[in-house]
Amino acid sequence: DTQKAAFRRAVNGAHAQVFSTDESPVKYHAFDKDLQLWVGACPYKGVVDVHRLFIGELDDETADRLYLQGRALATMLQVPETMWP
Repeated sequence: DTQKAAFRRAVNGAHAQVFSTDESPVKYHAFDKDLQLWVGACPYKGVVDVHRLFIGELDDETADRLYLQGRALATMLQVPETMWP
C-alpha cells in the first residue's frame, strides 16, 4: 500500500501539469477518467500481445492474472473499477 500511494503521488504530480491550453485543438486534462483508462489498458494490452508473439496464447490463469494486474494499475489512478472492461 505504501508503494501504491507513492506511485499514485508521483503519477498525479506529473499528470497535474498535463492539460490543454487555449491554443490546443482539443481540450483535455490528464486526470480525465477516459484517458486514464487508455493509460491503464496500454500496458495490459502490450504484455498480452508480447506474450502471444513470443511465448504463445495465454492460459486462463495467466490471462486472468494479467487482467487483474491491469485493472489494479488503472484503478490506482483515476479509473473507477466500474469503468475497467
